[in-house]
Amino acid sequence: MESILIDVHQGSQSESWLVVYQDGRIEYNYANDGHYCMRHGAQATETFIDIGGVRELEKHHGKDLVRKVESALAEMG
Repeated sequence: MESILIDVHQGSQSESWLVVYQDGRIEYNYANDGHYCMRHGAQATETFIDIGGVRELEKHHGKDLVRKVESALAEMG
């Protein structure tokens, strides 16, 4: 199944990204990173969200995420 990865956030303590699948599903992934990961171990989460969830992420992180997700879906047909 085809998918497109979209970066949401990459900082010194965590990183997050979206995986947009050809069938319209949107998976949100979050993982701790850096020193926090070394102290507390890997704490990754994967959740499926809808376009409303993408809007909420965009409010927090910016980056025109809704447009990027819609563009990814259009690209995959």
